[in-house]
Amino acid sequence: MPFLRIGHQITKPISPYRKRSINTGSSWPLGCCCPDQTPPNKLEKLEDAAAMKRRLLLVDERGTKHLVREGDRLETDIGIFNLPRRASPGTVLRSHLGRTAFVLEPSIRDYVERMPRPTSIPYFEDIGFVLAFAGLRKGQTVVEAGTGSGACALYFSQAVGPAGKVHSFEIRADIHRIAVGNVQGFGCRNVELVCDDVRNKPRDLRADLFFLDLASPSRYVDLANGSMKPGGMICAFAPFVEEGARCVRKLKALGCFEVRMLEVPHRDYEVSSHGTRPKTTQTVHTGYLAFARALPLRQGRAD
Repeated sequence: MPFLRIGHQITKPISPYRKRSINTGSSWPLGCCCPDQTPPNKLEKLEDAAAMKRRLLLVDERGTKHLVREGDRLETDIGIFNLPRRASPGTVLRSHLGRTAFVLEPSIRDYVERMPRPTSIPYFEDIGFVLAFAGLRKGQTVVEAGTGSGACALYFSQAVGPAGKVHSFEIRADIHRIAVGNVQGFGCRNVELVCDDVRNKPRDLRADLFFLDLASPSRYVDLANGSMKPGGMICAFAPFVEEGARCVRKLKALGCFEVRMLEVPHRDYEVSSHGTRPKTTQTVHTGYLAFARALPLRQGRAD
């Protein structure tokens, strides 16, 4: 069972990441590094993610989804649902008003849609394209700059599997705190969330995929290029086309190959008895993706 790191006493050697001292008024588990500024001098046990009440998906008769835990009492506009302490997928529940809902095991998409998201996230079409284009597979290592709500970290975690590792960096303590809860709530064990600037990562940390999800990813392209395994993929998710173009120019100047910039358009359709047409209101554009692969002979050192 993991332990909280409080003060300077810990139960085992800590991550080599340099911690940034901040005053959050709370403590953080190993693997989710963000220590308090003035912590008490003691050790406390932290409940393991697997031992936490697992998250379940409650879908009511209208198709509305709710992310819940075993034993929860959920109040909705169609009545109150009381989840049993040992709920299993397929369980059918009735509210006090006689309305129906059923319990499912949430998919990663269900979970991401319903988890707390104080920041915007790359849409599913963007994440799916990154996974496919980078060829991410079991046992690989991902470094992510800009954890945000933790959505990408969850998908990377599933892609690399138990033998792989995801190192995700978030500089804002308040956002990091929410990401910790989201990642733990899905039961990921191969994700290390770090509350620090990615520039302070260990020098010997090398990535198969370096993912930059920041407002100005071009500022970190040099760092990413010097942190790659031979042939590894660098990907920057840019909110504006100008920033994406800056990433491309820098990646070309660094001698990377397979440099390209693209967007992944998405369109939903309405299908009715009258006919089929695009939905009137939808998100068609999200952001710009810049990709490149690192050449081993031209990689620099990460400063």
